[in-house]
Amino acid sequence: MIKTFFPPYQGAPLVRNDFYNKNYKIVKSLKVLQNKITNKDMIRMNYLVNTKHQKASDVARKYLLRKKTYKKLGVLYESSCC
Repeated sequence: MIKTFFPPYQGAPLVRNDFYNKNYKIVKSLKVLQNKITNKDMIRMNYLVNTKHQKASDVARKYLLRKKTYKKLGVLYESSCC
């Protein structure tokens, strides 16, 4: 049922060249998530935010902790989590 009800999630970070050049560490951190978030993961996170009214930052933090991705994200996780 989930496969037919929800469209596939195809997230991609889009950044301008000037941001990329000035913030390469952040862009590099975002690449750690490339092809890692499954449709099931995204559906669950959207549900928690949109239906259960949890803060998106809390849901993202819990996801990163559960997937043990936070260590690889470095600067991105530290600067945006708190």
